[in-house]
Amino acid sequence: MAEIDVIVRDTIFKYLVPICILVSLCVVYIGELSKAIRDRLFGKRLKKFTELYYKRLEDVRKALFDDLNVLESKVVDLKNRGLIRILEIGVGEGTNLSYYPQQSRLVVVDPRPHFVQYFFENKEKFRDIVLEKFVHSGAEHMRKIQSDSVDVVVTTLVQCCVEDADAVLQEILRVLVKGGRYYYLEHVMDHPDTKRYRQQKWLTKLGIWPWIFDGCHLDREFDVQVAKAGFSEVDQKRFFINTAGSRILDIIQPHIVGVAVK
Repeated sequence: MAEIDVIVRDTIFKYLVPICILVSLCVVYIGELSKAIRDRLFGKRLKKFTELYYKRLEDVRKALFDDLNVLESKVVDLKNRGLIRILEIGVGEGTNLSYYPQQSRLVVVDPRPHFVQYFFENKEKFRDIVLEKFVHSGAEHMRKIQSDSVDVVVTTLVQCCVEDADAVLQEILRVLVKGGRYYYLEHVMDHPDTKRYRQQKWLTKLGIWPWIFDGCHLDREFDVQVAKAGFSEVDQKRFFINTAGSRILDIIQPHIVGVAVK
């Protein structure tokens, strides 16, 4: 090895590698510190906001899931058994469990480890629902879920936080059995000619809203994405939630709720 090569090699290992390791550790530390600061500043308020938010949407969720009790499974291993298999993406604390039929087979995909304890605590109230699998991963690559294996996929207030909503929709189509249904409830962007649209765009672009609300993006046009995803039927409607008493809810007032069929 030439002398110059030895000098370069030694310099890299002596200085560059330690610097790269130090920078990586600093990035991780700053990220964790940022989360700690966010939780300290907004934690209690966010919890109250979430409770208020779900309360305002309770009637909508109840109506959305109303027909789950009359669905008949098209999945091979559940057909003619009076059971259905539900995949919920971003289950969180399990706030939708109360709407699922007794003896439902449940599969969960959620990348957030801090919700696991709260989910299982809540799951104790619904022992008649059979949890078949809990997958810790993003929904863009649900490799552990077989194709054509579930009757129902559910997302509520989740698609705003995923990295690639189009990829998630393609995965949903893959895992749904033919004739299976995707139930969704999400907040979306307002119309372009509104003040709220501009607020949603800039709060997301500047990173303010995603930082406070754990990666939530206000600039998603999910209704358009669902319509273009490739479902055989899409039945969705836009509505505005009651924002009385909450300026934060006013920012996310436009919502869509719908059912799409594979």
